[in-house]
Amino acid sequence: MLAFSRRDSTLQTLFDSDELTVLGMLVGELIELLSPLCPHTNDEIFTEPPPFWRQDPALNRLFPDAYRDDEAASAEFSRYTMADQTLAKTDAANLVLTDLGDADDGLVSVPLDHIEAWLITLTNLRLVLAERMGVDNIAEANSMDHPTAAVYTWCGLILDSMVQLL
Repeated sequence: MLAFSRRDSTLQTLFDSDELTVLGMLVGELIELLSPLCPHTNDEIFTEPPPFWRQDPALNRLFPDAYRDDEAASAEFSRYTMADQTLAKTDAANLVLTDLGDADDGLVSVPLDHIEAWLITLTNLRLVLAERMGVDNIAEANSMDHPTAAVYTWCGLILDSMVQLL
């Protein structure tokens, strides 16, 4: 991957075919992780968030307790916000998949109105990867000799390359 550059009203980078495949697979897996939490309608409020949500540490990392010292307040917050948060994360990931699917010989063009979706999705991917590796800080992840750590770092490089142009 080359660093992103600004071209008119887009940010562009060149991924090789393996990088496109890996990033597309990761984004697809993020959508799959989130899909059981997706509401059936845009107006849905959970009477209670699905119970499996607290059983998956990666979902806990994506949807942390709003009030760690007040379980009832945290549950109430989740009840009113989780559906919207899930839709926003899923919509963002789908925009990234669209941009990846539109790549021309590895050249990915990200319209300016998709940048936020990329930043959200890359951050969510890094949160999930960090949780799956069992790390709590960037230095720990970057010092690991593990294939997942390399992907974590690579997603960070993509993210940083985009942020540098904002």
